[in-house]
Amino acid sequence: MNMIKDNATEAVMRELNASYGIMTFDELLALTGYSPVELASAIGVLTAERKIQIRVNCLLDFPSGRHSCKELLFMRFRKLVSIHFMQHREVNYYASKLHISPKYLSTSVKTVSGRTVREWINEAVIKEIKYQLLNTALSIKEISGKLGFSDLSSLGKYFKTQTGVSPKTYRMSGEDVNLIVKNEIHFIYRIHSIRRQLCKTRRIYPHGTRPRSMGRETCFFGTG
Repeated sequence: MNMIKDNATEAVMRELNASYGIMTFDELLALTGYSPVELASAIGVLTAERKIQIRVNCLLDFPSGRHSCKELLFMRFRKLVSIHFMQHREVNYYASKLHISPKYLSTSVKTVSGRTVREWINEAVIKEIKYQLLNTALSIKEISGKLGFSDLSSLGKYFKTQTGVSPKTYRMSGEDVNLIVKNEIHFIYRIHSIRRQLCKTRRIYPHGTRPRSMGRETCFFGTG
């Protein structure tokens, strides 16, 4: 009996780790092959050892707890997307990872977030493409390969459909903005450097303000 309990606790922990920390009792039954009594015993041991927590609302789908079962499912889905979006953009893939049907996943995500599964996936992919375009020296072809697109054309069509502009146009516009910001920062730095030099050499007080105390050299810097 102890051997069965030990094996069951190992199975529970293994499946919980594989499902990113959240799983229902029914899912454990289906995946581990242990009886309800054996699983309940193993879960009791793990709970007593504070290795896991039990959320009754997830097991029974009651909305009385902190999160409903659909909310927990949505959180698991978001975590999966953050890990696998670069290579997988299919609804069926995430449904299979969560051991549910694509229809139930779509309904749950829409109910909780007001957005579709595909919208969440697309958002993650587009954010990553934008980051790669603006913050790396990778070519657009290299980015397409890194994010699992079959070719440059596929990424171009996907990106333009989602954003309204091509990857090349987005990269160029981002570079223009970055250049303007860098030039403004450099200009402000130069102005302040010049003011400091003038203060050191000529006792100049910006805005015509002369301090009453003449004991030490004083400089005032305005924002205008």
